[in-house]
Amino acid sequence: MNISCKISVIVPVYNAKKQLERCVESIRKQTYSNLEIIFVDDGSTDCSYEMLAKWEKIDSRIKVLYHPQHANKGVSASRNLGLEASTGEWIRFVDSDDYLPADSIERLAEHINEDANRWMIIGNQCGEYMGKPMRLYRSKVSFQGELTAKQLLLKLNENDHWNGLIVAPWNKLYKKDIFSNCRFLEGIIYEDDEVLHHIFQHDFKAYIDTDIVGYVYCKNEESITNLSFSKRNLDALTVFYERVQAFADMPESFQMENRKLFLEMFIENYGKAICHQVSYDDWDGWFRRFHAVKKESKSLAMKDKIRFFYFEKMPKSYVKHISLRGKNK
Repeated sequence: MNISCKISVIVPVYNAKKQLERCVESIRKQTYSNLEIIFVDDGSTDCSYEMLAKWEKIDSRIKVLYHPQHANKGVSASRNLGLEASTGEWIRFVDSDDYLPADSIERLAEHINEDANRWMIIGNQCGEYMGKPMRLYRSKVSFQGELTAKQLLLKLNENDHWNGLIVAPWNKLYKKDIFSNCRFLEGIIYEDDEVLHHIFQHDFKAYIDTDIVGYVYCKNEESITNLSFSKRNLDALTVFYERVQAFADMPESFQMENRKLFLEMFIENYGKAICHQVSYDDWDGWFRRFHAVKKESKSLAMKDKIRFFYFEKMPKSYVKHISLRGKNK
């Protein structure tokens, strides 16, 4: 096994005492040992920081960082702090309520080679819910091989499994160079999607092997994605509108998929905001963007054109109709 490359593993931690030992030990016991393990405590109010401090004393590879005044700044800020402090040639992200199979990093690292343009190595991930196996995707992708950044990006909307493989930050090794001019956007909950717009401005190669189960994603009652709908969920509108703009030089079919995704997501989030009585100051601005994207979407199917036209003219009536139809199914 070649362990010449140092890999920095970055783990944001916030009030994770219940799952923290499982996560930490799964990283410490990796069969690939040339690791720098960076935990960033994000202002935990439980004993997470104290637990990390003990591990730091017994494993010289571990560094424990925290924000000034032990502030709670979010996952993005914590990953960014870890990136700034990292000294490895490659980067791995892990969330503190998840864990790694013992050979996860080794199997991904086997695909590190001398090609200076190979900046990403992607493995698969499996899921657990409350300790039991959980299916993550409706589709199933089986793929081993190398793709250019553009080829990989074109698979983003192919099915939900490809989307998960590309968007999730945890199932990958990243060459550190990929973050030379970008960081995770702080203060939003769709940071994994948003950072893609910057990463895929680079011209790089990625190796994908879906036979490698490189990550175990654990969903629990306290996961951030389990939170009830709030104004922060509307971050999705910004992120997916940015995607329409960011990849304007891609093939028209890909652009069309992204436009339709934005239009659908706008309707979904508007409906949820109305249902949950979430006030938002800039609906007028977003309806103008909705209209502009709809106008660009000339190849929409007729049924979609009718739906979007109806929604744009009578949005509250449309979402009420959809809600009632869903209840009657």
